Order: sequence, then C-alpha cells, then structure tokens
Amino acid sequence: MVTVEQHEFVQVINIGGHWICISPVGCKNGMVNEYDGMKATAITHAARMFGTTERSIKFAMQPIT
Repeated sequence: MVTVEQHEFVQVINIGGHWICISPVGCKNGMVNEYDGMKATAITHAARMFGTTERSIKFAMQPIT
C-alpha cells in the first residue's frame, strides 16, 4: 500500500496530451482521487510519483462538473 505523506497536495499531470488531476486529499491510506473528464488512467504516472508499484495504488474516480 502507498503511504501518503501527512501533507495534502493536488498534482496536475499530463498523460500524452491529456491533462488530469490526482490528489490524496480526503482519502484513506493507499487511495488517490483522480479527476479526469476522459476517464483515462494515471496509475503508472502516479506510481512513479509516489515511488511505488502500480498494484499498490487504488484510484477513486471523481465526477467533474
């Protein structure tokens, strides 16, 4: 499981010409909120950012209005 630091953050990342936002704000340990209008997956990119494997991160897709 990912151990997210005590600090909350919002990270905007580009995944091949498409921008998404990930954030652990309000999540349990090992979970990350993903805000993405195209429902692309950011698992590989997020795993690299957290310094962990793709299998240890679970995403909670959040609605975008």
